Amino acid sequence: MNLAILHGNTGVTPEARFTPNGKKFIKFTLATNRTYGKGDDAVTYTDWFNVECWRESVINVLENHGFKGQELLIKGRFQTDKYEDNGVTKYYSKVVADSVDLLNWEDSAEEVEA
Repeated sequence: MNLAILHGNTGVTPEARFTPNGKKFIKFTLATNRTYGKGDDAVTYTDWFNVECWRESVINVLENHGFKGQELLIKGRFQTDKYEDNGVTKYYSKVVADSVDLLNWEDSAEEVEA
């Protein structure tokens, strides 16, 4: 099973893009935090995830209500793509979101999925 559930904040305002065939998707980064230790010894690390959304309902909400720093809960899957760069195969990991909860939008949670 390939399941990703992430809670964090957008690093940039979600941006709509188009494939060469004209299919619309939205792309952004998501920062998640994890803390180790307690009290004065606590250390917080931030992990960054590349996120893409292909579902029209999610794209519409993020285009209209998404902003840098937006708190989100994302449910989707991990995916690794590959591409060639000067004859060298490179890999790119991302999360493909199937649903997105807007957690700090108008003080209420709204889930969007297809």
